[in-house]
Amino acid sequence: MKTKRQATAAMAVLREFISNSQMQCIADACRGEEKQFFFDKLCELADIVNAMPKTYETDSHGDSAIIHLHYFTSGCDWWIREKDKGVPGDASQHQAFGWVSLNGDEPELGYISIVEIRRAGGELDLYWKPKSWSELRNKPTRDTYTGPEVVYIDAANVFDAVPVKKTIPVTFAVLPPWRRALNL
Repeated sequence: MKTKRQATAAMAVLREFISNSQMQCIADACRGEEKQFFFDKLCELADIVNAMPKTYETDSHGDSAIIHLHYFTSGCDWWIREKDKGVPGDASQHQAFGWVSLNGDEPELGYISIVEIRRAGGELDLYWKPKSWSELRNKPTRDTYTGPEVVYIDAANVFDAVPVKKTIPVTFAVLPPWRRALNL
């Protein structure tokens, strides 16, 4: 169990990776009844950031490179695999390297401005567990799923179940309206 002092030190490490509004929400939560969870989570995230490779250190890894951080907002996702080396004497985090998917488009690999993600309201995913890009990309989709048959339910109208395949045995998954609109 992490202490308040350790969580405060972790917040200093994360300041360049978390937007001001998200940091304020986390700081408020650190004063609430769930404070121990947030103390532990802040320290865990700071450890991940401190251990992240710097620019160019994962060039030869390809799809096996580990994605350490995930940001999201309004249908956009950023997956960070390297942090910026930085400029001597400048402690701020300006950019990173990883994949970006804007508005559901196919992800592209390149340099990402952490400052712009924060400014655009991107939130750091507190529940993200580091994994390789190939692990993330190989998750089953609606078209490649080979497990039990699935019935997707439109979250806008739970009573109109749309069977994708046969319904025996049935597993339920809620399909948000934006995914239905994108035909995912």
